[in-house]
Amino acid sequence: MPAPETPSRRIGGFRLLRGLGAGGMGVVHVAWDEALQREVALKVLAPHLSADDEFRRRFAREARTQAGLDSDHVLPVLATGEDAGRLWIATPLVRDGDLGSLVEKQGPLPPALALDVVSQVAEGLEDAHRAGLLHRDIKPANVLVRRRGDALHAYLADFGIARGVDDRFTRTGVLVGSPTYMAPELHRGEVAGVGSDVYAVGLLLWILLVGSPPWTGTDYEVARGHVEGAVPRLAGRGPLVEGLNRLLGRALAKSPADRHPDVGALRADLREVTALVAEGTPTAAPAPRPVVRPEPRGPRRGRRAALVVAAVLVVVVVAATGVALWPSDDGEPGGEAGPSDGSPSATDAPTSDLTAAGEDPARRQQAIDNLTAAFETETGDESTARCTAEQWVDDVGVDRLVENDALDDDLQPTDTDVSEYDADVRSSLTLAGIGCGLSG
Repeated sequence: MPAPETPSRRIGGFRLLRGLGAGGMGVVHVAWDEALQREVALKVLAPHLSADDEFRRRFAREARTQAGLDSDHVLPVLATGEDAGRLWIATPLVRDGDLGSLVEKQGPLPPALALDVVSQVAEGLEDAHRAGLLHRDIKPANVLVRRRGDALHAYLADFGIARGVDDRFTRTGVLVGSPTYMAPELHRGEVAGVGSDVYAVGLLLWILLVGSPPWTGTDYEVARGHVEGAVPRLAGRGPLVEGLNRLLGRALAKSPADRHPDVGALRADLREVTALVAEGTPTAAPAPRPVVRPEPRGPRRGRRAALVVAAVLVVVVVAATGVALWPSDDGEPGGEAGPSDGSPSATDAPTSDLTAAGEDPARRQQAIDNLTAAFETETGDESTARCTAEQWVDDVGVDRLVENDALDDDLQPTDTDVSEYDADVRSSLTLAGIGCGLSG
């Protein structure tokens, strides 16, 4: 293949040809490998993040993670390096795009093809888990596909926020992932586990069958759907639909303990359901049922605080351009997704019965000022940081923050892991952040 004549910048031994996409951590280019005379996909750390040590470490971890995996369904790493402070990863150029683009263009996939693609993703994910790695951001945009006649070969990509299976948060209050695909426990600020990836694979199957996520709207509405929406089910009758609903009901269970214990068990269920297709089982066209709207409830300690991810900073890293009630798996449709009557919208200032009475004004102000400074360091937005600090302090009170070791005795923010806060305290913070527009 002759080298393209397009003039462009060079990074390492690659000549950048054109942009391919951008995500929360970097920019992807189509590039020319001057040594091997071929086109590749070259992901380069976003320039505005080059000075951020945390992002640089995360970006480098993606290269090491993918390079260390030997799997037919994990996108391989061809090379990695640094050029003038710019970290880069070269991978094969998968020209047929990703599952997100595919579904957007042609709609839901036939059940046989959807099951085949998700089975491939599950195989790659199981290889990653065997290597001790969680993906934590499985979604259609992070699954690349190569067409082979009527079939698709799937590659699980973008391990930029992967962590070891036993890792905990390494930066207090920072969560990464895509809210649409995050498991309920992640929306509560808990530590990701194998079950979180299983949940995301279940969502992936739903999207391929239906053409859209079960919950859409604002981040608040999506998070509320994950915690309060009934486990989504396909309409129709017959062994295949029933088999799919059994699989989805388990993979998308609200509690990790009720999901498949590992990806191997999920793959076994996928094989069983796929066999129904192979046997020619008649099927009804899959269609989503409406999300059950939760009934309005009276005020309760922690009620509004248990809906969204709790963190000192809600950081949503979207890699390709990221709440608990226990509804029955066979819940019937009862309305559209979204806040119930009388509940706050994603932009309303949060309210609850947690507001501390009789707070020392000077002590309150000191706590707010210290938290504002900490939040502003992360966001660069003083007004948003102050709004979030005021809402959190006024909601739970200074004493509760000290008791939870969110603030020390001098009212300075601590390094305590957010997952160690009381549930209402950590979740109250998140709803305050969403109400004030805190994001990253």
